[in-house]
Amino acid sequence: MQLFFMWLLFIIAILSGVFYYAATADFITAFLHPLSMLLIIANAIILPRLQSLKPYFKRYKNGIFTIFITLLLIVLVVHVAVIAYESGYNFDLLIIVPLCVGTTLIVTGNTLQRFKLPDISATNRIWNQCIRPFSRILVICGAVMLLTIFFPEMMTIFFIILGTMIISLMISFSEGVKAL
Repeated sequence: MQLFFMWLLFIIAILSGVFYYAATADFITAFLHPLSMLLIIANAIILPRLQSLKPYFKRYKNGIFTIFITLLLIVLVVHVAVIAYESGYNFDLLIIVPLCVGTTLIVTGNTLQRFKLPDISATNRIWNQCIRPFSRILVICGAVMLLTIFFPEMMTIFFIILGTMIISLMISFSEGVKAL
């Protein structure tokens, strides 16, 4: 069912691209986002078939597909927004960036905390001790990112939040490595 929904989103993007291409003959704008969606779907099809990832993928299939579907929805929203903007509808495209990034961070943060690995190796222990708690930071940063659209200096705040998130990930990872 999840793969069907992914293909449905892709078909919607392709159809909107075909209509736009018929009106403007702008190939890149019409089909760049659907191509990225196709790459995401290819990942969703190939990952479960990789022998080394099969045990993990069975266990975390729903979470991984949730992230894939969210990414596809966001790419579709960006695709439709770009087509609408290029078609003459005037609105600020920069508002879509924090909305999409914030949504992705919230969904990823909520999904990552479910991925607990067995403590059989140092890598798994680092994951459980460092990366899983980082998911809380992802959710908080995603929520703040959604709120940045209401501030006049939206993009400045956006990059401050993004930088803070990356720095906290690096600190969390280094503390996990030191703990081993």
